[in-house]
Amino acid sequence: MKNILLVFGLMFSISGISQTAFDWYPNDTIQTTVPSTTSSLLKIEQINLTGDTLDLGIEVIYKDVPASWDGMVCVEGACLGIVPEVGFTAPMLPISGSTNGYVRWTVNPMGGTQSAELKIRVYDLDNPTDGDTAVWIIESVLGVDDLNTQGSFDLFPNPALETINISNSDKLSSLEFYAVDGKLTETFELNGNLNESINISQLPSGMYVVKALSQGEVIGTRKVSVR
Repeated sequence: MKNILLVFGLMFSISGISQTAFDWYPNDTIQTTVPSTTSSLLKIEQINLTGDTLDLGIEVIYKDVPASWDGMVCVEGACLGIVPEVGFTAPMLPISGSTNGYVRWTVNPMGGTQSAELKIRVYDLDNPTDGDTAVWIIESVLGVDDLNTQGSFDLFPNPALETINISNSDKLSSLEFYAVDGKLTETFELNGNLNESINISQLPSGMYVVKALSQGEVIGTRKVSVR
């Protein structure tokens, strides 16, 4: 009887093993830095291992992305237009033969200098227990070009104490001040004059990334120290 139970137990264990329908290319994790003011395409592919047509789906299981960042998630067959919230699910276009599936995060930190993490589980729609998680761990960095070559305006003095002057500001509509953690601290509306000054005495001391906007569009960034 013990031998019979052992055989049934072994058969049950084998039948419960989920075969792998796909493999990752180049791997299941992207860990990198990205420029803070440009869009980066971070793509992870799935290679069909079944030899047949494979139907895959996605589920967002973790999202720690600053609200000030821009970007979207695309999968084989569709771009979602946003980075969906945790719990979101969607099917991918079926893949077969030499065609790979993919999940791609297009990210633009919009001048922020923070880190972000995104996890998306990819699974076989016909066998939902057969799946694995793609992970993006990124940190945005400000380069010299990000700070000094975008836009023709200038901010001075830097460091600043109570007032910041803006030169060539006639095409600017507002300035947004972001703390180093990426949170928007203050927005200053401008009057469209060639040269303007703003009172920053209410800002806490520290380093800020300042985004210059023209009718809602970011046209440049600067890094400013407030004393």
